Amino acid sequence: MLKNISKNKIIAKNYVKCYDWVSKFFGLMFKKNITPLVFIFNTERIVSLHSFFVKFPIDIVFLNELFEVVELKKNMMPYQFYTPKNKALFVLELPEHSIVNSDIALNDIVSFK
Repeated sequence: MLKNISKNKIIAKNYVKCYDWVSKFFGLMFKKNITPLVFIFNTERIVSLHSFFVKFPIDIVFLNELFEVVELKKNMMPYQFYTPKNKALFVLELPEHSIVNSDIALNDIVSFK
């Protein structure tokens, strides 16, 4: 379960962890339905993303090593690039409106089990 601990709101009941380069490379590309993804990196870094071959708008949440939200990208449309300003250890790719519906804000704590 993905949960906004700071606001006590469930972000998603199910999600998929992406550890290896293949799952990180493909992410939501070519998917018919969106299942939230959690990208897990070895070190904090700037994680540039694109939405080529993603058929729907998505929300993106960037977390540091303390699971704090360091950056948000709402409503990333298909065929766009996004380069965050902040480093992240975890990146969440979520259905559109997840940020608003779960009341996710900078410095919130997000957990996943």
